[in-house]
Amino acid sequence: AWTALYSSRLDKVDVTPADENNFEAELTLGTLGPIRVARMTCGRSAIARTPRHIVHAPGRVFSFILQARGSGVFAQYGHEAPLKEGDITLCDSAAPHSYHVEDSSEVMMLRVPASLLKERLPSPELFCGRHLASTDGLACTVAAVMASLYTQLEHGLSPYFQNSLARHVLDLLATSYAIVFDSLTTASSIVSGRHAKVKLYIAQVLLD
Repeated sequence: AWTALYSSRLDKVDVTPADENNFEAELTLGTLGPIRVARMTCGRSAIARTPRHIVHAPGRVFSFILQARGSGVFAQYGHEAPLKEGDITLCDSAAPHSYHVEDSSEVMMLRVPASLLKERLPSPELFCGRHLASTDGLACTVAAVMASLYTQLEHGLSPYFQNSLARHVLDLLATSYAIVFDSLTTASSIVSGRHAKVKLYIAQVLLD
């Protein structure tokens, strides 16, 4: 039931609870202008998105994942991010990924259309699965802003401010990644884009 709910509201995945007889989870959704906001709490489980989930997937979305509470391990594009409270990683809906969530975890996601994110990060694929620790760059500030925004949305945030706030949050996230991964952001976006496509192709056919 949780797999079906998650797949219908976010991305198609397979969810495997560590204990099928004792598993609880909750998903809350909202919007911030062009960005979709999600908050998930769940018990220990493994989330897997495979090539078969991606074949007929709709528009490409990148999700900034904040480990708000608990811990987990996210893997994509050959990178593995061990996430603790306040840590952030980036996920590409067009590529396979895995996410192992520990008990009593709370996760917040900002789901951004690919075209919108590429205005700020020309090759976002380079950052997927990379670990942005709470102590790196502006990550601590970003985490606080994401948590505050979600609280504001729950209490009702005027649509008049949402587009402006969405732009500011994305600018803050892009700046944080630029500070921590400076060598990646200065690389040729054309070359890095081709590199990401090659890795995506490999991931898609690896199990063939």
